[in-house]
Amino acid sequence: MLLIQHIKRSFAKYLPKHQEQIVLRVPEGGRWEVNYYYTERNKGLYGGWSAFSRDNNLIEGDYCVFELVNELEMMVYIFR
Repeated sequence: MLLIQHIKRSFAKYLPKHQEQIVLRVPEGGRWEVNYYYTERNKGLYGGWSAFSRDNNLIEGDYCVFELVNELEMMVYIFR
């Protein structure tokens, strides 16, 4: 099963306008490379998102806050 995390356009405007690898980090340590996809209508993370989700025990109802560290790296804060 392919897991995809969609990204709102208002945030995606700060990301590349093409497909790219992006690094996700959490404050406790850890690094995950995920694929970022970009189309005119959709933007999101896949290909590594499921590993990030599993490794951080994400469940329905958890909130992830993404902080753009640079164009290809985000710090992710998880609130349960």
